[in-house]
Amino acid sequence: MEGFQIIRWLSSDDTAAVYEAAGPRGRRLIYTVGHRPAEPAAEFSAWAERLRGVRHPHLAAVAAAGLTDDARPYVLCDTGSTTLAERLVHTPPGVNEVVRTTTAIADALDTAHAAGLRHGTVCPSTVVYAADGTPQLTGFDMCAPALVKTARPGLYTAPEADPGPPADVYALAATAYVALGGTLPYVGDPTDPALRLRGITELPGVPPELTGMLRTALNPDPVSRPSAALLRDALSTVEVPETVTTGALPVAVVGSDVRAVSSGMTTIIEAVTGEQPRIGREKSPPMPPGLAPTRPLPVAPPAPKPVRAKPVTSKPAKASGRRTGRRIGVAVVVLAVIAAGIGGVWLWRDQFAEATEGSSAIERVDFNAIEFTVPADNDRKVTLTGGSATSTNDDGRAESWTLTDGPVFADGNHNGDQDTAAIHLVLEVRGSKRSYVLLFTWDGRPKQAQQVVNGVCDVTDMRSAGPGIELDLVSANPFADCSALGKGDTRAETITVAMRGGFLMETAPHEGATSRCELAPGAETRAQDGDLPVRVAADAGAPELAEDIDSVTVFLPETAGQIQWHLARVTLADGTTTCGWVAAADL
Repeated sequence: MEGFQIIRWLSSDDTAAVYEAAGPRGRRLIYTVGHRPAEPAAEFSAWAERLRGVRHPHLAAVAAAGLTDDARPYVLCDTGSTTLAERLVHTPPGVNEVVRTTTAIADALDTAHAAGLRHGTVCPSTVVYAADGTPQLTGFDMCAPALVKTARPGLYTAPEADPGPPADVYALAATAYVALGGTLPYVGDPTDPALRLRGITELPGVPPELTGMLRTALNPDPVSRPSAALLRDALSTVEVPETVTTGALPVAVVGSDVRAVSSGMTTIIEAVTGEQPRIGREKSPPMPPGLAPTRPLPVAPPAPKPVRAKPVTSKPAKASGRRTGRRIGVAVVVLAVIAAGIGGVWLWRDQFAEATEGSSAIERVDFNAIEFTVPADNDRKVTLTGGSATSTNDDGRAESWTLTDGPVFADGNHNGDQDTAAIHLVLEVRGSKRSYVLLFTWDGRPKQAQQVVNGVCDVTDMRSAGPGIELDLVSANPFADCSALGKGDTRAETITVAMRGGFLMETAPHEGATSRCELAPGAETRAQDGDLPVRVAADAGAPELAEDIDSVTVFLPETAGQIQWHLARVTLADGTTTCGWVAAADL
């Protein structure tokens, strides 16, 4: 696969390590590779061939599966933008959607079982949603020869020891019942046979025939359960009012002791298992034949922070003197916040379309008609009409703006309401394009921030991440023309940005500035020791980096004598890097 990239290490267990990866055109992937050679290799190879041969719209596509050059088993498959587990914790689906998802996964299991495959770990953590909302089942590797992960008995494991097709049906029924807001009778002790014999109860707003179908599929006797096909057919006859919804669920109920199938699942799994991830088990993973990555894995991947089960529902500082936003081909991510907002024209969404009942104020704003301040040009504003606009820049060049994604909402104030929204705009000038992601928060009206995520050639995805926004970026030197760069001049990365202390900053994988700091080859730099004050923004009031700093490399542009702040690449004590700003007076 041309353009295959390892993004970051996610987790390890006794059998395998899991990495987030990316393919061509922003394809999001999960790469699972064993720690040891497969024995016998033929058994895993036969399993991999069956897995590669299965195609179904509700099965996550397998990009590759087989043995590495040193005979380790591996699976490379698609991943979604979120999982059912994350949705149940943050923004639970309605009952009707739960039924549709369960029906789709039952159909996928029927296809997999017919191909001789068993899953073994069906649960909310292995049901992913593609970017278009399509539910898909993933995680078959946890029951594969030479990659088996022994899961602890839990809410989504069948009482029998053999994880065959009947166990998959049981697990799917348990997943559906929990997603509908039900409490499984054996929640107190999944190993107690007596509790397994108790039947599930009816649920408010859930048709009794639906509960009866799930009750049959949860029979402790595997012989008495329906097949995946029969469950699918039965579910397809159920009708549920669209208005029936369920509430958010605690992490302890929806999480499972499984491998991460997406970057967002690591903290949920850690919260459930109570175990810290095994950091740095492998500095660089073995690669599948023909899939050499375009950049190496970071030497010491950071530990994910503990999950907090809360509902999810600019230009650079003038002191820098730089006009990076004026360079054609450089993408900039702009985020707007309450503390440093710029007012703009805005319209309620229900002036143009029907608003969602019970939605927050910012969810009702029509971002197809938003006015925004142009990044790096605070004196110029543009207003979208129907999601697009044309304007003229300071050089007299015609430019076009197009809303291509969003809004994506998040709970920026930790108050349980959606008060933050992000949109992705593409600017085109004379055939050259660059991306902007504007993030707005609500304070009686949407506001846009002054701080900028720059040094970005593309934004391939963005999604809610608690109070912040997680961004999948293609980064480069912040002063480079992206249209003139080759593959070796850019790198894919995922960061989370949020407000802290009135400043926009990167909060994951490390704390740091939102400006990217891939220093250009041959650029003038100055090495400094770790005692140099480094801040998250080009402002004397911005917080200093709290992590242990080993060394700092400061970027010195040609106009260094005219600016008050310098972008810096910071090497932390564990060998990883982040970005920051250094005052010229401190050099």
